[in-house]
Amino acid sequence: MRVSGLFAAAIIASNASFAVSAQFDFSNEYNANSIHAQGDQFFIEKVKELSKGDVDITLHSGGALGYKSADHFYAVADNAVQIADTLAGTMSGIDPIFLLSSLPFLVENEDQAGSFCIRLLNLITKKSSKIMIKSFFMLHLGQPVVSGQKKR
Repeated sequence: MRVSGLFAAAIIASNASFAVSAQFDFSNEYNANSIHAQGDQFFIEKVKELSKGDVDITLHSGGALGYKSADHFYAVADNAVQIADTLAGTMSGIDPIFLLSSLPFLVENEDQAGSFCIRLLNLITKKSSKIMIKSFFMLHLGQPVVSGQKKR
């Protein structure tokens, strides 16, 4: 017992670093040239940059893994895939809160849309924690529909 404690202390004192890397599969039912896949690729590149390459995400677009958006919630919950790009409305059968992003005319300009998306994501995250216990799920909201004025 004492030897293992000394060993741990020696490792900590030596400033030894251990690289922790992670590998994730990212499911997307849209084709590789779609705006969805382009956004997913941007996300993947940012994660790679910020993790200094320690997080490796492989995008499987066009439903290559056999999952459609409606399947993603449970595929992620079962760890069949770790990340998914999903149209929120397809999960309305799980919880009606996922329909909020599809309601028209909630905002009048891009500034309101940005604020709305942040509040919506906070609400979904709080509610989703009850729904998705022990699940690793990324909800990717598309750009909201903006009615009325355009940003000047």
